[in-house]
Amino acid sequence: MRAHISEDTKTKVKATKTILGIIPGGMRKLSQPLDISVNRCFKAELCKTWEHWMSDGEHSFTNTGWMHCTTHSEVAQWVSDAWATVSKSVIINGFIKAEIIHKTDENENLDENVDENNDGDADAPVLTEEIAQIF
Repeated sequence: MRAHISEDTKTKVKATKTILGIIPGGMRKLSQPLDISVNRCFKAELCKTWEHWMSDGEHSFTNTGWMHCTTHSEVAQWVSDAWATVSKSVIINGFIKAEIIHKTDENENLDENVDENNDGDADAPVLTEEIAQIF
């Protein structure tokens, strides 16, 4: 898809005072924070849960012997549980590695603050001006 580099698109983007960045093929993984850090942890945990369900879960079968799928609510719970295993420092490190934010003392010690208070949202940094400008 090359619509993002057409003259019409460039003109509309320029009118909004936005800088268009083109990421060459194969390089997106180096600039996407989730691809850099979060996805591997999340997918590994989700895969582990699915494998556990496949090997140890209670299954029902159709009359022809096919195993019934898990329910949507069960999969949603798996996703929620897998996401809960991804620490805030992993997410922040992805943004740092993608050079979207810079390492600071505040985000470097985030997990320590979460463990001390047992309430991650209370001490979590708010959206910084640097990140807000992206949106």
